Amino acid sequence: MSKRVEKEIQVQTRNGMPSTLHVDPRRVWRVRVVDVWMESGLWWHGESEKVFYRVERTESHARGTFVLYRDVASKRWFLYRIFD
Repeated sequence: MSKRVEKEIQVQTRNGMPSTLHVDPRRVWRVRVVDVWMESGLWWHGESEKVFYRVERTESHARGTFVLYRDVASKRWFLYRIFD
């Protein structure tokens, strides 16, 4: 099961891939990339391309799988979906 979030976040990258998610000032998650894909967005409505990343937390005490994306035009990062 998953929950759609669609929340802007800060992301640190390593070699162009997400490595750390700053969800809020109290929550910083180290992650590893499991999958990457691009979507064109609803270009006929003015949306830009998005690069999606399925990531997993790497801390042994706290696991989790998430989907985030980077909007290609604005270069902003969003936490898109959280899996239970």
